[in-house]
Amino acid sequence: MILDICNIPEVLKVIRIINIVITIIKIVVPIILIISAMIELTKAVSNSELNNVSKSIINKVLAAVLVFLIPTFVNIIVSFVDPNNNSYLSCLSSATQERIQQLYNENMNNYISEAKEKLNRPSYQVAYSYLKNIKDESIRKNYLKELETIKKEIEEKEKKEEEEKKSHQVTPGITKGNAYNVSEEDLRFLANVGYCEQGSIDGIKAEVSLAANLFELQSKYTTVVDYVRKSGWFACAKTTKVAPNEAIDAVRDVIVNGNRTLPLYINEHDCYDCNKSTCSNGNRGDICKIVIDGRTYESMSDIKNRDNYISGKTIIYNKYGGVYTFYCFPSERSDPFGYTASAYKKYNP
Repeated sequence: MILDICNIPEVLKVIRIINIVITIIKIVVPIILIISAMIELTKAVSNSELNNVSKSIINKVLAAVLVFLIPTFVNIIVSFVDPNNNSYLSCLSSATQERIQQLYNENMNNYISEAKEKLNRPSYQVAYSYLKNIKDESIRKNYLKELETIKKEIEEKEKKEEEEKKSHQVTPGITKGNAYNVSEEDLRFLANVGYCEQGSIDGIKAEVSLAANLFELQSKYTTVVDYVRKSGWFACAKTTKVAPNEAIDAVRDVIVNGNRTLPLYINEHDCYDCNKSTCSNGNRGDICKIVIDGRTYESMSDIKNRDNYISGKTIIYNKYGGVYTFYCFPSERSDPFGYTASAYKKYNP
């Protein structure tokens, strides 16, 4: 344990300072005592009082000798108590400027190796922050060059990852679907539901497109409106919110004209910050976890991070036991929309 501590440069720096202080005390205090004794002796001689001060002078000289020898006594006692383990003495002897710098260099090499291996900003920042402990200017410059190379590699990696994410992002377009005759009253109802669920015109179009998709995938309902009202799928089926008038025209384009903004196989969406829903793992919202390339993310910060949703790659697990693949965010504030394997297979056999 002591040997481990002695390999920490910060500990050795403290020990070195203590050694310097002890050395100063070992030299200065005896000198002060001896000088004090000499002054006292001089006064005694001049006043013919030598017998009266001899004991005091002897005590001061003995005290000076003892102070000077205290570190030696400590070392002897330690060696006597534990003759087979001189780790304490080794720790004291290791507290040199050279050894401290050697340990700093070793640690710096470890941090740089870790930064090279992980190629991420946190490991780079740790290594860069540790650089201040390297005092040799030439060695410091070499480390700095390595760190600059690592930084460039990290930036290239981040750029590549960002380009990959962008290549997987999807902008909703137009998919031709079935057209349905719907009354103005029902159009208003669908607009209100879409507005409650998504809060924007693009979001309303996506919500109504999803409703039409779900209706066609689950044929036991008579109409799209019947499905939205009775299936229990839409949390806002009984909303009192009123959508803006332009939302009705948006719904008409999707339902009456058949211009859906999502592919026909899109059959899922979940909110990741709903106040009324809680996953079994304690996460608030419908989404309990997401998986990207086999790596699982369960924290709320990861689930709410829209950068983690990559079209065709991010797998979403919801509180209802559903598992589906992310497709897109129809608008800036909308929920993540996606598709189950069975729905995708129906339209892509």
